[in-house]
Amino acid sequence: MPHTSIRPPRVGGSGTADAKRRARDRGRRARRPPRRPGRPHADLFFAIAAILAFGGRSESIRAFRGDLSDERLRAIELRAVAFAGRLTILAVVIGMIVEIARGHSGAPFTWLGAIGGASYLDASVYGMRR
Repeated sequence: MPHTSIRPPRVGGSGTADAKRRARDRGRRARRPPRRPGRPHADLFFAIAAILAFGGRSESIRAFRGDLSDERLRAIELRAVAFAGRLTILAVVIGMIVEIARGHSGAPFTWLGAIGGASYLDASVYGMRR
């Protein structure tokens, strides 16, 4: 049995106009072109790529492209990477706690944490031996 909603009665009109409007709207929905879910993401990707490619003389954009390599920009990049890493670790730990609190195993988050910890240890050993 299809689900029907109860509507309040319309004053001064008949139900046929409402039925005609619904039928017309249904026809419009059927004629729409199919949605392409990846299209907004591709547009954003190409916009960022164009900004980076044609950024010109902006110091920030040239730093993102890798054109500039002085000590100040290396320090900024190091702080940005450390901040992003800390936020990622925090998100993994919170996700694991939430999953365990819900009664799940938390396995995806424990694996992400293990991969992050192992890569940190590998990078630390590599940095010390270098």
